[in-house]
Amino acid sequence: MTSSAGQRQATLAGSLWALLLVAILFAYRLWLINSGILTLDVEEAYYLFWSVTPDLGYYSKPPMVAWLLAASTALLGSGVLGVKIVALLLHSLTGLLIFSLGRRLYSERVGLLAALAFLTVPIMGVMSVYTTTDAPLHFFWALTLRLFVEARDSNRLHWWLLTGVAAGLGLLSKYTMGLLAIGLLCYLLTDREQRRLLMSPGLWLGALTAALVWSPNLWWNLQHDFISFRHTAQISQLQGELLHIDKLFEFLLPQLVVFGPVFFVTLLILLLRPSRLVTGSDRLLFWVSVLPLLVISLQALLAEANLNWASPAYVAGSLLVTAFLARSAPRWLAVGILANSLILVGVYHYHAIADALGIQLDRNSTPYRKRLGWPELGTRLAKLRTQYPDAILLSNERELLAYMGYYSGDWPPRVASWNPDGMVDSQYELADDIKHAPGRRFLFISRQPLDASVLSRFRTHRDLGQVSYRVYPDLVRTLHVYLVEDFEGYR
Repeated sequence: MTSSAGQRQATLAGSLWALLLVAILFAYRLWLINSGILTLDVEEAYYLFWSVTPDLGYYSKPPMVAWLLAASTALLGSGVLGVKIVALLLHSLTGLLIFSLGRRLYSERVGLLAALAFLTVPIMGVMSVYTTTDAPLHFFWALTLRLFVEARDSNRLHWWLLTGVAAGLGLLSKYTMGLLAIGLLCYLLTDREQRRLLMSPGLWLGALTAALVWSPNLWWNLQHDFISFRHTAQISQLQGELLHIDKLFEFLLPQLVVFGPVFFVTLLILLLRPSRLVTGSDRLLFWVSVLPLLVISLQALLAEANLNWASPAYVAGSLLVTAFLARSAPRWLAVGILANSLILVGVYHYHAIADALGIQLDRNSTPYRKRLGWPELGTRLAKLRTQYPDAILLSNERELLAYMGYYSGDWPPRVASWNPDGMVDSQYELADDIKHAPGRRFLFISRQPLDASVLSRFRTHRDLGQVSYRVYPDLVRTLHVYLVEDFEGYR
C-alpha cells in the first residue's frame, strides 16, 4: 500500500470516527428533547415569535436565528423539537468543523479529541439544546476560522471570498462576530510569517464581502434609527460607576464550570505564559480564543457580563486547550473531558438526580428555576382563552408575551404590548404596540393586579381572576387576567 493510499484511509477513518462521535451525542440530545425533559427558554419563545414575520433585523439582534427558526418550524412544526433542532444541528456541525480544523492544524488525533472536547464543554452542551443567537454564531465562527486557514495557506481569492461570506453570515447571527475579525487581525499583525497577508487584495476583498453580506441588516438598522446597536450599547451598562471587581469575579469564577475546571485553568495558563504557544497554529487559536474572553472580562469589570457572552472564545479555545494538553499533559486532557462530561450530564439530568437522591428542591436549588412552570401555567391560561377566542393577548412584559404566547394557544399567537411610556425595550414594543393592534378585545395578563390608571384606558374591563401553577412551595407562577375592550389611547 502506498503512503498516499494509507493517508487517505487514515483520513477516511478519522472522518468516520468524527461522524460517529457527533451522531452518538446528537442522538442522546435528541432523546433529551423528545423526552420532555427540556422546555423552551424564554429567548427561544421570543425568537420563535420573530420567525413568524421574517425580516432583515429585529429589536435586539440580527435576523439569522429567526430565519433558521422559520425554516425549521416550516418543516417540523412549532413544537419543541421544531425549535430546538436548530441548535442541535448547528452544534453538531460545529463539532465537525472543530474536527476538520484540528486535523488541518495539528493531526487526526488532535482533531478527534478537540471535537469531543468541544461537544462536551458544559456551556456548549447546554446551548446545543436551546436555540438562541449563540447557535448560529458558534457555527459561523468555526466556519469562518476554517475557511480563513485555507485562505491563509493558499492566498487564493475564492477562499478569501468564502471566508467573507461566512463572516458576514456570522454578523447576521450576532454582532459579537466582530471580535473574531479583531482576533484574526491581531494574529496577522503579530505573526511575522503571516504579516505579508495584510497586503493581500484577497484579504480585503474578503472583508468587503463580509460587509456586503451583512449590509441588509445594516440597512434595516438605518431604517430603524440603529435600534439594535443602541440596545447593544445599552446592555453594556457603561454609563454608571466603573471598575466592579465583584462583577469580574462573578463572571470569571463560574467559567470554571462553564468551560470546565481543567480547560479554563489551562486557558489561563496559556494567557499568563504565552511562551508555551510553540506553533503558528497555537498563536492563531490563542488570539481568537483569548481576545473575546479578555473583552468580555473587561465588560464585566466595567459594568456586568452574562456568563454566555464569552462562549465564542471556547469554540477555538477547545481546540487550543486540546492541542496543548495532548502534547504536554494527556492525562489532564482526559480528566478535563471526563469532568466536563459529568458536569454536563449533571445539568441535563439535574432533577432526575435530585429525585433519585431524595433531595427536595426549591426555587434556589435548581438551575432551571426561570424555565419551570410556564408550560403548565400556559395550559391553564389556554382554558380561559377558549372562552374569548377573538381576544388578543396583551401584556406589559416580554417574558409573559413570549411564554404565554407560545404555551397558551394556537400558533402563531396574536399579541399586543402595553407600552405607555413609549420606550422600546423589546420586539413586541417595536412592532406590536397596542395602539397599532387590529383588534378591539384583549386579554390583559400581568403578574400584579392592574390599577385604575391602566384599566381606565379601556371603554370596558372585567377582572377574570387569576391563573396559577405551583412549581415548588416557594415558587408559584401567577397571572392576573383581565378582559378589556376598546382601547382609548394611553392618555
